[in-house]
Amino acid sequence: MTWLTPLAGIILAAATLPPLLALYILRLRRPKRRVASTLLWTRQVEDLRANSLFQRMRVSWLLLLQIIAVALVALALAQPQADLGIVESGRVVLLIDRSASMGVADADGRSRLDAAKREAHERVDALFGAGFFSQAPEVMVVAIAREATVLSPFSTIAARAHDAIDAIEATDETTTLAEALDVARSFMEVPNPDKQGAPQESGVTLELWSDGRIADVDRCVVKAGESLRYHPMGSPTARNAGVAGAGVSRLAGNPDEVAVFARIMNWDEAPLHSDVELWVDGTLRAVLPRGVDVPAAGEDPSRKTWLPGEIRVSFPSVTVKPDGIVEVRLVAVDDQPADNRMAMVAAPAAAARVLLVGASSIVRGVVEALPVKSVDAVSAEEFTTRVATQPSWVDAFDVIVLDGASPSSLPPSRYLVLGGTVPFEGLNPYGDKSDVSMRSVQSAHPLMRFVNLDELGVARAVAYSPASDVETVVEGSDGPLVMTLARGGGQAVVVAFNPLDSNWPFQRGFVNFMANAVEFLAASGREAALPTIMPGDTQPIRLPSGVRSIELVSPSGRTQELAVTDPAQAVVGPLRQAGVWTARWTEGGEQRVRPIAVALQDPREGRIGALESLALGLETVRGVKGGESGRSALWPWLLLAALAVLTLEWLVYLRKV
Repeated sequence: MTWLTPLAGIILAAATLPPLLALYILRLRRPKRRVASTLLWTRQVEDLRANSLFQRMRVSWLLLLQIIAVALVALALAQPQADLGIVESGRVVLLIDRSASMGVADADGRSRLDAAKREAHERVDALFGAGFFSQAPEVMVVAIAREATVLSPFSTIAARAHDAIDAIEATDETTTLAEALDVARSFMEVPNPDKQGAPQESGVTLELWSDGRIADVDRCVVKAGESLRYHPMGSPTARNAGVAGAGVSRLAGNPDEVAVFARIMNWDEAPLHSDVELWVDGTLRAVLPRGVDVPAAGEDPSRKTWLPGEIRVSFPSVTVKPDGIVEVRLVAVDDQPADNRMAMVAAPAAAARVLLVGASSIVRGVVEALPVKSVDAVSAEEFTTRVATQPSWVDAFDVIVLDGASPSSLPPSRYLVLGGTVPFEGLNPYGDKSDVSMRSVQSAHPLMRFVNLDELGVARAVAYSPASDVETVVEGSDGPLVMTLARGGGQAVVVAFNPLDSNWPFQRGFVNFMANAVEFLAASGREAALPTIMPGDTQPIRLPSGVRSIELVSPSGRTQELAVTDPAQAVVGPLRQAGVWTARWTEGGEQRVRPIAVALQDPREGRIGALESLALGLETVRGVKGGESGRSALWPWLLLAALAVLTLEWLVYLRKV
């Protein structure tokens, strides 16, 4: 039994019952008169005794009926509600959705999840309120999102259910229901007394609080012995738009810079105009000058599906350091802010694997002195043979240095060509030049950092007439000396002369150039950004051997200490919130940081209008609001009973008079 307004009923009873009793027990003050005989005044004397304060009050049917009527009205005003035995199976599973769309705030300012938890608490109170025809059932609490989490197994203790409901935290994951149903059914299996070892499923009532945006609802069915009540949470007209996808790509001519692009989706029936911003490491770097106009969403008549409006945007290139944070933000204000941002983490610098082909001792000594992961060397003939029989062999290397080698064919890869000629379209070699000097240089190019060519002298160089898409980095007196180009998924830096045919190896700038060229080519072969994971995913992290614990910091700033058993195979997660997580650990007395980008990338979670019913298999489950779930309001029946008692009191009064 639950009372919605008990204080109102108490006040009414306290204000009416004492005066009513007073009317029957207080003595009436009457004037005294002398009469000749009391024979004709018997009736009046009886009334005088009945109203005497000091005489025992006689039984009065009128008083009893009036007290009953007042009590019924007071009880009705207290609005009692009771569970009238609707849970026939004795087992109830409370399924509470905590996905991203349940974080939407409704008109009262509370999120859908908060409203769902409040209703679930009320439902537990009703179930354990000892309904008229049933005992307290066994209750299980399951939080659902991308996966199901049993927070409280079947129990007849109300406090456990309340604590489990309070423990539910919001996530930015999608919603799935099939796993939750399977988990609940596994708990419902009880031993079959008729067949040894055979399980027997008992009936169950499933109560689901959700907005109905369930990714796998088409694969869910309600089995025999089960009943499902769906509590729709939220408004069916909620608005939302967001960043549905984003990415970065390195520029072919300058791997230090990246181009950023994004996909904006609008799930509302009205068009959207909004600004879109690009942030790098917490600093605003670019804003689309005219904003974006995203078309309205609508239903596709041919497929009978709801299609969001969509537009793709791109930003000017920006420089991003390794492990830098690139974030695309949609400025529009809507009901679900979780998908208005999408962050990406720039790929960290990595040591390159280098293959030397026909390299001289000078070139080999310089490359081996660089901070590279590995250096392998083969002859020009061996390289040609391996490429002809196994072209994918070159994929094992980040950079291939061709020192004076001129192979007839090259599979796509990243090449540093020192002299010789290579079969790249657009280079157009046409002979040799002698006594070449440097004329101009792009000093700001990544290849030329800390490289001075003022005293460069070249005895012999290959003469090239490059195409317009080939970038000349160093221009000589008789043609280009250093070029970069991208062809067929590969990247190349072409030096028109062999270092041994010049005085370059004796200059400090040669070592710097080799380091710049290896880093430039290796970066162009790597992804510009680490993969952005979905909420609910885990993230593997390879840690140094001495690390035994790490700190994991959530986007909201919550810190969690995690023990590490195997540094080579450490895994953090699942990471349930969208945003940038940070893993921190200490290595050699210094703190290391690894950012992890998590973003809501499922378009199905973008449509946040609540559904009023669910279609599970061939069954359509109509949503019920609030107390409709199974609590019955008793106040109308109490008022009818009070009216019946007053009618009876009136008849008794007429008969007595």
